[in-house]
Amino acid sequence: MTNKELFCSVLRAAMFPQAYPMPPIPREQYDVLHELLDSHALTLLPAELLRQEDMPEPLRVQWQRELRAQELSFGQYLIQQETILRLFSRADIPCAVLKGAVSASCYPEPAHRRMGDIDLLVRPCDRERSVALLEANGFRKSGYSDAIEQSFTKGTVPLELHIGICADGAFSDAINAFVLEHFAERRNRELYGFAFPCLPQACNGLLMLEHMRHHLTFGLGFRQVMDWMLYVDRYLDDVSWNTEMRGLFARYGLERFAIVMTAMCQRCFGLRTAGISWPQSAEEPLCRELFEHIFSMGNFGQKLEANRKSAAAMLRDRSLFQVLGSLQKVGVENWALCRKHPVLRPFAWLYQSLLYLYRIFAEKYNMSIFLVIQERRRYKSVLQLMEKLGLRQNENAARKIV
Repeated sequence: MTNKELFCSVLRAAMFPQAYPMPPIPREQYDVLHELLDSHALTLLPAELLRQEDMPEPLRVQWQRELRAQELSFGQYLIQQETILRLFSRADIPCAVLKGAVSASCYPEPAHRRMGDIDLLVRPCDRERSVALLEANGFRKSGYSDAIEQSFTKGTVPLELHIGICADGAFSDAINAFVLEHFAERRNRELYGFAFPCLPQACNGLLMLEHMRHHLTFGLGFRQVMDWMLYVDRYLDDVSWNTEMRGLFARYGLERFAIVMTAMCQRCFGLRTAGISWPQSAEEPLCRELFEHIFSMGNFGQKLEANRKSAAAMLRDRSLFQVLGSLQKVGVENWALCRKHPVLRPFAWLYQSLLYLYRIFAEKYNMSIFLVIQERRRYKSVLQLMEKLGLRQNENAARKIV
């Protein structure tokens, strides 16, 4: 089983444990699997792996430590979110939680989803009051700020205050207007005894798709894809798609993106097809292209950094023959030409070795011209992918909606 196949099989079993068993994992692939999962912020989802007897003990200890830290962090996240929500309730400022806890509530083990910021949405008319409230209670402005978002810090969990869900893209104004129009339809959701307000499901689906579109160019990872997949599994069956969501996504240029993304989840990660037949028009090559792009990037671009560490992981506690075997296996995965021309396959280990050396050399000596060329090629391929997904929308078409 290749590393990519193992990655998909493990996530399939973690997301839908009632339908798929955890696959057997060769001892020599555990380190690489951990690196891949970590680069997409998914390390703790397949906690069942820790019960497998052949996992190397040092990695098992590390993985268990990460799991305990995540469960503690998740509890702190919910406590701080609850504290903030009480502040806004006492000040009579209506708000809604975005992403984070909302997405986690769909997971088989919510506490194993890695969390980031607390994202809070308020109406534009309440922005100044909200900022004043936070500052009066010890929150300090920090980091990123734009027309719809302001970052704050206090305690262990950063907070992002929003007055919209997207700031770029052809349909951003129209999408923000739609969300504001349905802001009053907020409903409470509960997670481990903590209640929090969230947007109606149509808005949540729109938010997830728009968030993935935004990050597609520089760092869409499979954590966001898992969020979307579990949302679809719970809320977006054929009836919901045909009666409401298809028209909504089409209105904002996201219909084809939703179809291809969901079809990719069905083919790679085990999302059910029973009752979710609406993605069947997606072309297999395009699903594969989307998967390969996301796989290469990692969560907010972390895979690019993880690639630089993977050579060291491969060398750890290995004999020469084991290293060459791993290089050969990874080389076959990464070298498309050898898969097309089998006569080249015996040299895949050499291709992968040179690739690692190039990355290390380019980083150490700041070979900016080569990195610029590489980045230009990558960006061009991303634009071509976005074109196929129907995401490069005409601004004039968007203005007609606003």
